[in-house]
Amino acid sequence: MAELRHASWTVEEAIGTLVDYKVGFCNLDQPRSLRATAPASWLTTRVGYVKLYGPAAGTSFGEFDDREATRSGQRTGHNHFFSLAEMEAWQPRIEHLRRFAEEVYVVFANDGGGKSVINSLQMQSLLGGERLTTPARPQVAAAASAQTPAAPALFDVAA
Repeated sequence: MAELRHASWTVEEAIGTLVDYKVGFCNLDQPRSLRATAPASWLTTRVGYVKLYGPAAGTSFGEFDDREATRSGQRTGHNHFFSLAEMEAWQPRIEHLRRFAEEVYVVFANDGGGKSVINSLQMQSLLGGERLTTPARPQVAAAASAQTPAAPALFDVAA
């Protein structure tokens, strides 16, 4: 599975190459930019794959190495909470993949504050899965995780 973020990968020759070499195409919802891959439902193998970061995924898409921003808490990416309307916009694309693929995976990459868990359950319900009760807002999940005591450190490091 290849996560190709540049729009040049959606031209006919590039898609044909992926098909020829049996490389899966990761359909993305990512921050909009001049050269970003637009939301789509490309299927180049028998497995459909969708990865949803959201249009406000932050600095992680603009920097090759964001380790320092991650360590310092400055990283703003992967924190988008998808609205029902945003998920409904993906529904026809996912249904298209389901019609032609043997398997389809939808991954929410908005892991900040438990948003991916809530959005995954909501999408499952939207796509005809079991109706599940989810918090309406991600702050509910964040508040619940804030009450969980911190795990003890493996090594006691004095400052």
